[in-house]
Amino acid sequence: MHINRHFDFASLAPLKENWNALACGVPFRRWEWLETWWRHYGYGKNGQPLRDRALFVLTVCDEEHQVVAIAPWYRIVSRSGAKLIRFLGDGQVCSDYLTMLCRSGQEQAVATALADWLMLRNQRSAFHYNLTTDERCQAYPQGTNSRQIFASDCRWDRMEFVGIADNDVPIYHLVEQLEVRGNMVSSESAMNLWRVPLPPSWEEFLMILSKSHRNRLRRADKIYFQSGLVHLHRATAPNQIADFFDIFIDLHQRNWQRRGFPGCFASSTFETFLREVATRLLADGQITLTWLEMDGKPLAAEYRLHGDKVMYAYQSGMDPDRLQIRPGELANMASIRNAIELGQNAYDFLRGDEEYKARWRAEPHPMLSIRVVPQHVSARLRHNAWRAKQNLKQWIKSGLQLTSHWIPSLTTQE
Repeated sequence: MHINRHFDFASLAPLKENWNALACGVPFRRWEWLETWWRHYGYGKNGQPLRDRALFVLTVCDEEHQVVAIAPWYRIVSRSGAKLIRFLGDGQVCSDYLTMLCRSGQEQAVATALADWLMLRNQRSAFHYNLTTDERCQAYPQGTNSRQIFASDCRWDRMEFVGIADNDVPIYHLVEQLEVRGNMVSSESAMNLWRVPLPPSWEEFLMILSKSHRNRLRRADKIYFQSGLVHLHRATAPNQIADFFDIFIDLHQRNWQRRGFPGCFASSTFETFLREVATRLLADGQITLTWLEMDGKPLAAEYRLHGDKVMYAYQSGMDPDRLQIRPGELANMASIRNAIELGQNAYDFLRGDEEYKARWRAEPHPMLSIRVVPQHVSARLRHNAWRAKQNLKQWIKSGLQLTSHWIPSLTTQE
């Protein structure tokens, strides 16, 4: 197999259709989501590339020059100077189900080829990394700036994959191959993903819920939806997206700020990213933007993504002044019923272990955070320092929990 590294999305543009085919219907893996993410999170507000990161997308081709896999990565420099490989779409955006895009049946061969490439490039890059100023001038063409040298350098000190499904086959094979080659691999549990299978009808879905939940939804349906007290609105055209976001952001921010948190949309980068990707996905029917209105005022809003027969509940907002009528439950009720009407096989609540997901009979799917550290000394030292820091945090946390358990008992004894 032959592997190419891509330094910009322009060189990847001819692969857009192939990219989306390998995404297997998961919206967070699609070209539109990740290319938009890179333009917003890989560049500053001045439109210039951020100096601490570079695109690190690898394409894997077979002997017939057909792309059989894509590793949608980027590389970022940490505060300590470590060069970290991560998935596009990570961080603030919280993209779930990220993985290597790979043709079915090719996972093992692709993992082997990628592991070999990563190991070899790390060795070669180490030579360039240690060049003196004079030697570097000879190694790189005249006029090459530090940004270009950083981008072309393929050295890495750590791979950080956050929120990986524990049954992810391509990642499993890649990590296995890297470990065999002497790299240090560590993993820890992360928040679960939650998904509920959907039957063909709403009434059948109600029957899988607890009796109390089922009865409450039926009463809510009669009181709010059947009576016309609550109206469902949907953005179906590009000119309606702005109206949706005005409502959506207001509800989301007020709800979180009432709890003492800044809310996602305190970040202008997150807002502009989400607005643009909504416009791109709406054109392909890959997104549903809805809001509920009661007494002429917005009650709740939902930003949902569509996959291969799966609807994903990505982000929501609700009126914090009317929590007594359960706006979140009404929004979920309308969304799940809509998913069933569209013939979806599942409704995915995505990551997070909030209690309400189990009440909707969603099933937890474990996720992992994985770190891969190569053999060179500086990378191992940084990893050991990080591990010591994590152990210290855990020790302090355990001590605080122990203290909180002891205080009530001491009070009782007094």
